Amino acid sequence: MTTMTPREFLNKATSLNGHASRQVTELFRYSTAGTTAAILDFTVLIALVEIFHVNYLYAAAIGFIVGTTTSFTIDKKGGFKATKRGFKQGLLIFATFSGICLILTIFTLKFVVENLEMNYILAKFLVAIIISILNFSLNYNITFGDLK
Repeated sequence: MTTMTPREFLNKATSLNGHASRQVTELFRYSTAGTTAAILDFTVLIALVEIFHVNYLYAAAIGFIVGTTTSFTIDKKGGFKATKRGFKQGLLIFATFSGICLILTIFTLKFVVENLEMNYILAKFLVAIIISILNFSLNYNITFGDLK
């Protein structure tokens, strides 16, 4: 029995052992990176607010930055490694879209928490779903779009 490296295991799992189309494989890999990023984002948010008593908007911004940086690194090295765009150029485009999504996240989160009086964690969860769809669309079609 041969042992697989974690990367080999993820490659097999996200490509359904080579049977999935490129688009399905990319979606699985992007989702894996996104889930990891979301866990980090929420962990940082909650830890900063609940343990260190940081304002939820600052904590949300820091969590978002940690999450998106992690997501880009995983995406570039795994899910979209075949992209022709260099790491620095891809990072610049990704950072631009992430900056736009960060601003939208903070303003939407502030509105939902302060005007709709929703708990910051629930509000962040709902806002994250919406922003993730926007962020995925922008990055799939533009940042990593040279795969098509």
